[in-house]
Amino acid sequence: MSPPKHLFISYAHLDNQPLPEEPEGWVSRFHTYLENFLEQNLGEDATVWRDDRLRGNDAFAEEIVDQFMDTAVLVSVVSPRYSKSEWCTKEVDAFCRAAEAQGGLSVGNKVRIFKVMRIPVPTEQQLPVMREMLGYEFYVKEGDRVLPLDPAFGKESGEVYRRRVFLMAQDIAETLRALQPSQERAPERL
Repeated sequence: MSPPKHLFISYAHLDNQPLPEEPEGWVSRFHTYLENFLEQNLGEDATVWRDDRLRGNDAFAEEIVDQFMDTAVLVSVVSPRYSKSEWCTKEVDAFCRAAEAQGGLSVGNKVRIFKVMRIPVPTEQQLPVMREMLGYEFYVKEGDRVLPLDPAFGKESGEVYRRRVFLMAQDIAETLRALQPSQERAPERL
């Protein structure tokens, strides 16, 4: 049986500030798409959660740490701010400890942490556990500049963004299935 919570999204609150003309920030939009696409890939409801209340000057909440024992996957939205955040570092460390207590951070040759690169962050500035991971790039290069993928940046950017979220959701669903013990499945209805 898989843990009751499929995944936790770890992010720096600065990366979720909405653009002036947008009702929600990048992480909120990402959360909505990821949850929807994960449910489609799993064929059932998915529990995707994140902390959207706490701020940088709050004490690190034990309520988050306690829930990691029931969380299968961590999705980290890596950015320059994320890499500098003591809070985000604590979330990753706490998830890693909980995962090790549940049988390990790896499932086969995959890791239970999914690294989302909203914009490039040099490897040496990333958290140590993430330095060897390839991650999922949510940006495009335009010459020597980088543009984050975001539906707010137009149709083309939105299409590539949604495609990448969907493919990532497939990989997460595969990891979640690998975490489940073998069990007989009921026959599917045609």
